[in-house]
Parts: sequence; C-alpha cells; structure tokens
Amino acid sequence: MLAGLTLIALLPMLAASYAISVLPLWLAAQVVGAGNKGFLRSALTLGVTIAVAVALIFSVGFHSLYLIPLTTWAIFKRMLDTSYLGAFVLAVLWLSFNAIMGKFFGLLVH
Repeated sequence: MLAGLTLIALLPMLAASYAISVLPLWLAAQVVGAGNKGFLRSALTLGVTIAVAVALIFSVGFHSLYLIPLTTWAIFKRMLDTSYLGAFVLAVLWLSFNAIMGKFFGLLVH
C-alpha cells in the first residue's frame, strides 16, 4: 500500500497528523489559562510526553500504566506552567478534546 510513497512524500503527512494531534492540547491550555500556552510550546510538551511514555513502556513494562498518567500530569504542570489542579484539568480537557476529535474524524472517514 505504501510501496509507492517515499519518505519525502510521507513527511508532510506526518507533520500534518502531529499538528492535528497537538490541537486538543493547545485548546485545553487556552481554556485553562496556562502560563505557556503557545502552539509550539504545546507541540514540544506533547513530544516530550510521548517520548517519556514510550521510554516508560520499554523500561518498566506493564506497570508503566500506573506511571504514565502521573508523568503526563507532571510534564503538563512543568512545561505549560500551570498549578497542579490546572494540570489535572488540562489533562482531562485534553482527553475530552481528543475524544471529540476522534468522533468527528471517525465520522468523516466512514
């Protein structure tokens, strides 16, 4: 299926999908009123969150399912400059916006 596509052709699609996945975090940071609520800062925060989650999965294994929410909460608090409660609300809004976008794009695909 992807045999005809080269890496150069895939890069814009990967960049677009990453930008779309950053959008819920950026919107949640706007709603919460985070200190660092720019789009690029949200993109960096999401990248760090994904990298830490992957590292935890490979290093800790199944028990990382307990650690990933806590590290995500700490990363949101530190990188987006919010309080602990603000980081928790940010995480809940981020998951809610992701669910809404998933339903919306799921309707477009089917």
